[in-house]
Amino acid sequence: AKQGKTLFYRDFLAHMRHSTDRFRIAPGIKGMVMLVFDLPSFPFVFKVIKDFYPHQKDTTREQIKGKDLLVKQHDRVGRMADTLEYSNVAFPRARFSDALVAELQASCASLLEISDRDGDGQDELILKHVYIERRMIPLNIYRQDATQAGDREAIERAVVEYGNAIKDLVAANIFPGDMLWKNFGVTRHGKVVFDPVLLDELEIPDGGALSFTWARVPFSICKGAATRLRVQTAEGWTDCPDRSFDPHGVVAVEAEVSFTAA
Repeated sequence: AKQGKTLFYRDFLAHMRHSTDRFRIAPGIKGMVMLVFDLPSFPFVFKVIKDFYPHQKDTTREQIKGKDLLVKQHDRVGRMADTLEYSNVAFPRARFSDALVAELQASCASLLEISDRDGDGQDELILKHVYIERRMIPLNIYRQDATQAGDREAIERAVVEYGNAIKDLVAANIFPGDMLWKNFGVTRHGKVVFDPVLLDELEIPDGGALSFTWARVPFSICKGAATRLRVQTAEGWTDCPDRSFDPHGVVAVEAEVSFTAA
């Protein structure tokens, strides 16, 4: 793993030597926990944990890092984005706009250093901790672009993929903590992948349930001792032991999942 990270970083440095574009805030809705920026010519994004979070995100930097490690060690079933984790990464300061630097200073000053660390007379922007992840198109932007282009087939395919991603994650005992479109991305192969923001066990009360709708079919998720999936049709409820089902005629889906707090 370390050799792979080293090779990746060397490729990144080579790309920097042969490109001139500047880093920018990544397109999409800004996250409450992470600040995300990218280089338009490079197919990866850089994610930095913020110093402060809104009141609705009762978490800490260590908890966020712990959840990322849990995702890395878990079976992601092809539906969760993987990340590379780096420390003390140096970027040329000249490749950052003043606006992006100001954003970094406002959101994650404790992880930021600007200095001429190698003594070559050029300032560097150094991030003490950063995640690097392959760039995806946020699902909300993908749907918006497809809507504007009148591409109904792409919209339907993305929505079905969104539902399949949730179903696959539930089968793997992982539940998306926030199922907004913006927390899912579309890969270059057209697959919908969740950008992990895991749900803690305490976020589901005992005996309670979370409900949502996918493709006009109501879903409910309950905390239980073991994973279970069943569907309701005109003939009643049917268990799905292999956790797959034909959506034709389905009027409701219920999943019972076990959770482990990070």
